[in-house]
Order: sequence, then structure tokens, then C-alpha cells
Amino acid sequence: MSLLKSFLSPKAKNEVYGDQEPQVGFKLVFNSNTGEMVVKVLGAKQLPTSYGITKPQGYLMKVTVFPQKEKFETKIVEQSWPTFDDEYTFKIQAASKYGDCLKGKFISFTAYAILYGEQNNQPGNKNFLDRIMTFAGGKKKESRTRKSFRHSLNNRRTVGSVTYNLEMKNFTIKLGDDVVCTPEIWRGLKEISSGVMNNSSWHPSIPEILQFLHEEKSVYFSKDNRKGSVEVTMSYSLSEAGNNDLIEVSVSKLRCNVQTMEEHERLGGKLYLKISAFEMDDVIQKIKSDKFDPTISLKLEKSSAKLRVKVDEHSCSQLRILIKLMCTPPLGHKLELGKIEIDKRSDIWKKMMESPMVPITKVINLD
Repeated sequence: MSLLKSFLSPKAKNEVYGDQEPQVGFKLVFNSNTGEMVVKVLGAKQLPTSYGITKPQGYLMKVTVFPQKEKFETKIVEQSWPTFDDEYTFKIQAASKYGDCLKGKFISFTAYAILYGEQNNQPGNKNFLDRIMTFAGGKKKESRTRKSFRHSLNNRRTVGSVTYNLEMKNFTIKLGDDVVCTPEIWRGLKEISSGVMNNSSWHPSIPEILQFLHEEKSVYFSKDNRKGSVEVTMSYSLSEAGNNDLIEVSVSKLRCNVQTMEEHERLGGKLYLKISAFEMDDVIQKIKSDKFDPTISLKLEKSSAKLRVKVDEHSCSQLRILIKLMCTPPLGHKLELGKIEIDKRSDIWKKMMESPMVPITKVINLD
């Protein structure tokens, strides 16, 4: 009967083994003389075997020690019950000579499923033009689009996370005069929500909040951030005569939550940033960044999204900067996915004018 019910019930977005939650296994070794902590990630159990129609190509575990924020990632393993056996050594600094050096410290474990890349990059999915070019012996011109960094973050899905408080009482196995060890530990991985937090039943602990902010790199738990955010840098260079001043505007990072990225993926096109400078209502300068795939986090090259505008000291206050996140779907018109407007009333503008020649950087939410 239970098998029949499971067959008839709709499948979850990420399929797991029945009602059992994913788990991570690890061991800790601490040397009180050197202050070194060795974390050995043993493996994981019951990780999701699919995300809709997409099968993960592998799994990895990220380990972070707080409050140092030191982190490392295991190797990628294909099996949904992966064995990692990866070790990493952290330096634990004591708060005082006689105090408990582990007090207030904890470790977070975050599991990721690595999905396959774009379908047209997989074997057997060449489009008609690719097949013709291959048959003719020619080479299709390579795209200038860039992939996001860190194992292509847009292909990652967070399985879950768990934190483990470091306490001396848990190190029950003595390996030497100054070396103690924990037994093998298994903990359930709790799901992390990367979007707007509307679920009143979810009450995160301080470690979970820190984990979310640092691991998922989301800016705020805010509805205002539903379209994502960009990291903007502005600088103002003065000229001797005051009639050839220079304002530089650049975007170095783009971030959004998983739900927003999935909305971008459904559009089926590439994304790019457009930066325009207006004097009154006239466009005086504009640039477009290189195109890129939908992602939750992208680091742009310095020259990819930078606008330079020459102004004089009198017309500077009339300048307006418009930054847009755009999409070019395969069919149809260009789509605006979010925008930012910067003028003399904006905080970043005021700070830029107060400190000429000094770059001012600010993370700004897209509207």
C-alpha cells in the first residue's frame, strides 16, 4: 500500500529516498597543544537523485568554521550516497590562555548537488547548425559569453545545511597526550530557503543566519531583493580647469536568489548589463557588458561593465546613471529584468562627490 501511495503521489521537486532526510557524516580531531582542528568529511546519505527532469552529475560538501569563516570544498562524487574521506585542518585560536578555546565556535556543513550544464553542451544535443558545420568539417565560431565561477554556480543546487557546535565534551576519544577525537558523527541536513522568507514556521538560529548569509551570498531577507542585486563602484576625478572631470561607473558582481535565477532560465536567453548616462533626458554615453548565462552569483571582469563619462563641474549635478539587467530571449523583444537609477540624491553619489578620486562601492538592489 505504501508503495502504491508513493507511486500515485506527485513527485517532489528534488527526489530523495522516501521520507528520510539527507545526512552528512564527519569526524573531528583536535590538538590542544598546536590549536589545530582536523575535520574529516566521511560522506553523505540519501541525497536528492533528481531535480525535476535533471539528474545531478555529482555532489560536494562545503565546510566552514565560524567565526573565522575559513572554508573548503570536498571533491565532487557522483553517487547520491557519496564517500568523500576528505580532510582539512583549521587553526583554532584561543580566546584566552585559560579559557575554553572552542567556546563560541561552530562548523557548518553544506551539501550541493552539481547539475549538468546547458543542454546544448551535453553530448547528443547539438543543434542543426552544429551538425551541419561538423559534417562540412568547419568550426562554429566560439561564443564570447562567459561562464560563472566556482563550478558554475548556476548549476549548483543547495541540498541542505547543518551546524555543529564545537565543545570539548564531545571529544571523547584520546589519541595522545594533547590529541582528542570525536566518534563518527552523522547529522541531518536541513533545507535552506534562498528566497523571501514568508514561512512563519521557520525560525533560524544565529548559526543558521550566519550560514545563509555567508554560504549562499544573499544580501538580505528582503522582498526588495527579489530581482537580485549588483555591486556598483563609482569614482569622480577632478580636472585642473574643472571642465573635463571624469565619472566612472562599474558593476563588478551580480547576485540573486535561486527562485529568481530559475525565472531567468525559463526565458531561454542570455543576460547582460546595460549602463547608460543621461544629461537631463538625453543619452550621452552607454555600454553593454558581455552576455552571460543565468546564475545566482557572477563576478564580472573589470572592463566588462564600466562606463566613463566626461562632465564639467556645473553639469555634473544634472547627470543620471541607469543600470539595467537585460535578457535577449531566442524569440521576441529584449526584456528588462531589473534596473537601478543613480543621481545626485543617491547615497553612493553623495559619498562619491564628498571624496573625489576615491572609489565608492555599494551593493544596490534591482528594482
